[in-house]
Amino acid sequence: MDGPIHGKVLDFSRRKFPTGSFGLAMIATITGLIKIVMGEKFLKKFAIGTFVLIRNGTRTDEGVRLKDGVAMVFKTKMCNINDEAEQEYNNPDVVDVETAISSPKKRRCTVVGKLQKIGECVSTSTTTMRTLWIGQGAQSISLKLWGENTGIPILKTDTEAVDETQEMTAEVEGIDCEDEAPSILMHDKVYQCPQALLEKEFPGGLYVSKTVRVRVVGTQIIEM
Repeated sequence: MDGPIHGKVLDFSRRKFPTGSFGLAMIATITGLIKIVMGEKFLKKFAIGTFVLIRNGTRTDEGVRLKDGVAMVFKTKMCNINDEAEQEYNNPDVVDVETAISSPKKRRCTVVGKLQKIGECVSTSTTTMRTLWIGQGAQSISLKLWGENTGIPILKTDTEAVDETQEMTAEVEGIDCEDEAPSILMHDKVYQCPQALLEKEFPGGLYVSKTVRVRVVGTQIIEM
């Protein structure tokens, strides 16, 4: 057992299986981020944006596990946290495949690349998993989808074609923040843009006329 953990809940998800439910949470503390794994007993203790105090958690290689009858979780007051870690988690860098491969382990990022292969769903008595492979040139990286995420619609693409990374400077003619896939209109062409990048340049989704420099892969903006 380690000392108490006091921090802000940045993310929380609940997984349901035939044998029961468990939860995953990401906590920002003064020293950084901690992944929390919990059983059904603790699920109602966590909500995104709230602060919690955890006692008697068990450290593992992945983070901290909350054991029934041992760990204690309290909703509590605000505390100082690592603002840089929170910012990186909520607005991860958008990178290409080559950069993702060379990044440190456990770095959180948004990866943009060419979809190369979609694996079949693999099911067990407790969960399902599907693997995707995306690439850039001769390099590729695998992504794993778990549980309900294995059902996300995936558009298959021509795996023979390779989109090169390009840089350009252009006037933003319009933005679309309302759609599930935010986009930007430049040179009379629509480019998909991660929400974090769009919000950074156009806070609150308010359009202003401006010229930006971007890096794109195909029609996907990866840097702005």
